[in-house]
Order: sequence, then C-alpha cells, then structure tokens
Amino acid sequence: MSFASTYDVAVDATHVFRKQLAGALHSIACDVIAEDPATEDHSTRLTWARSITLSNEGPTVEAGRWVWLMLTNSTFAASPTTADDGAVKSVATGFLSIMLQRWYA
Repeated sequence: MSFASTYDVAVDATHVFRKQLAGALHSIACDVIAEDPATEDHSTRLTWARSITLSNEGPTVEAGRWVWLMLTNSTFAASPTTADDGAVKSVATGFLSIMLQRWYA
C-alpha cells in the first residue's frame, strides 16, 4: 500500500479497519477489566481500559491513536479492508504495552 493509501486509512474514522480496530480495543479493554489484579502494571492497564469502556467515543478515539502503529503490520498495511478480527485483536494486544507507555506512563 502506498503512503497516501496508508494515510487515507489512518485518518478516515469511517474506514472499515478503524471500526474494526475500535471493536478490538473495546474487547481488549473488557479483557483487562476482568484480568487478575496481580497482573503486572494492572492499575495502568485498568485506567486505560476504563477510558475505553466508559464512553461511546472511547474506542473510536483510541483507534485513532493506535491506527498508525497497527498499519506497521505488513498484513494490515497490504490489505486493511480484509483484515481478520482475530488478527486485529491479537496484534493490538501485542502493542498494548507500547501504547500504555506512550500514552499513560
């Protein structure tokens, strides 16, 4: 995908990939809320999860923060309109620590 096409996906809040990412982030946030409080960095993770789940805009706003990083994944960059839900959630889960350090540290 060209840089211009990547840009189009990243800034269009109505793009299917952005919607899919928002859904994945909400699901991850629910998982964090349910996790063992003894999980490493749980209080930061819980603060993040609550920011996602306490408003309708939370997942959408967070997807806007994450989309550029997500598009560094070669599979998503090549074809963001055909990304698999499970893959989106899995990759986003893998980026959670990076994003928490960036936004919530």
